[in-house]
Amino acid sequence: MKLRKGFTIVELLVVIAIIVVLVALMIPAIQKARNAAKKEQQNDGGIPIEAGEVPKLLGPVNDYAGVISEGKEEELTKMLLAQENITGNQIVILTVKTVGGNTIEDYAVQVFEAWKLGDAKNDNGVLIVNASEDRKIRIEVGYGLEGVLTDALASQIGRNEIGSRFKEGDFDGGFVAGVTAIDAAIRGEYKADPNANVNVNANPNDEGRKLPWWVWMIIIILIVLAALASSKGGGSSSGGRGGGSSGGGGWGGGGGGGGGGGG
Repeated sequence: MKLRKGFTIVELLVVIAIIVVLVALMIPAIQKARNAAKKEQQNDGGIPIEAGEVPKLLGPVNDYAGVISEGKEEELTKMLLAQENITGNQIVILTVKTVGGNTIEDYAVQVFEAWKLGDAKNDNGVLIVNASEDRKIRIEVGYGLEGVLTDALASQIGRNEIGSRFKEGDFDGGFVAGVTAIDAAIRGEYKADPNANVNVNANPNDEGRKLPWWVWMIIIILIVLAALASSKGGGSSSGGRGGGSSGGGGWGGGGGGGGGGGG
């Protein structure tokens, strides 16, 4: 069947399917741009310090990067003070825009030692450092707590509880989840997601590249319609034109290729 402009219905459906796929692929990029803009807007605040400088200890929450909302900073402060009063463990948050030429690990150690976190006898301090522009997180643990809050567990909390929320621009939720998980881990009550480390080396953006289910539904419907239109066109045409219905098979091959890209 031919349209007035010379396109067959099959060709038109193929074009529509391509447009749908392209739009679906653009959605994650648009969302990522929005999150980046949100983070940039949040980073406009904060307290100016030199890159890599060890800042002054202000309290349980030291938001030098300006990424935590005022209300949530107050809530976190109350949480941390209450936790310290009950357990004696001192958990402190520090946000900076960048650690400069330092690694996040070295910078966290410098701050931890300068601030002398935790009880001098028990060495039971914990420091959560976030360098927002560097996109780095570090949980530094005092020797007195390393038996319950191991490097592996601290890394998992930083990645799964804090980092996963930071990637969505949710700094408030990330810090609350991190503090809650650290407190639970110290008490031996933190239950890590058994599936969280199945593919630790996976690119966190891979999930965003997968096509939504509704896109595949549309593609399947278009393939079916294309096949029906092609078969009807072949039936109503002369024998010489009947061979043209093989165009439907070409679309089927294209659909398979698109599926591989989506995966």
